[in-house]
Amino acid sequence: DDTVDDVIRWLTDGGEGTEHQGFPVVDDAGGVLGVVTRRELERAAREPERAGASDQQLVRSLVRRPAVTISVGRTLREAADTMAHERLGRLPVVEFEPPASNQRPSGADSEHPRGAPGIPRLIGMLTRSDLVGAHTPRLKQERHGERVRATG
Repeated sequence: DDTVDDVIRWLTDGGEGTEHQGFPVVDDAGGVLGVVTRRELERAAREPERAGASDQQLVRSLVRRPAVTISVGRTLREAADTMAHERLGRLPVVEFEPPASNQRPSGADSEHPRGAPGIPRLIGMLTRSDLVGAHTPRLKQERHGERVRATG
C-alpha cells in the first residue's frame, strides 16, 4: 500500500511512467479500485488537512469513485463512448480472470464481457490522446482521398 508521500517522491524522481497525469490504483489482488490524478496527489501532499489526509495517507484513500474500466477486446469506439459518457480523461484497460473462491471483483462498474464474474486485472491505461492518435492515420488517409477526388 503506497502512501501519498511515496508516490510524490516517485513522481519527483522522474522515473518511468511519471510523465502521465493519471494513475490507476489497484488492490492487493491486482484489481482496479479507481484512478487518481497528479493534481489530487499533489493537493493531498500539499494540503493534507483539506484532502482529509495524514502524513501516511494511502493513495487508495484518494479514490473518489468506483473504477470504470474497459476490457480487452472492446473497440476504440466503445472506449471513446465510455470516456465521453463518464467524463473521463483516462480509462483503465483490464483483462478478466476467474475469481478465487473468496474474492469479489473490485470495480463496481466493471463487468465481465460475457456476464460471468471475474477479477479485472489492470493491463494498461487508455487516454484521450491515445484515442486521437489511433484515429490520426485514418483521418490523414481520408483527407488525402478527398484531395485526390477533388483534383482528379
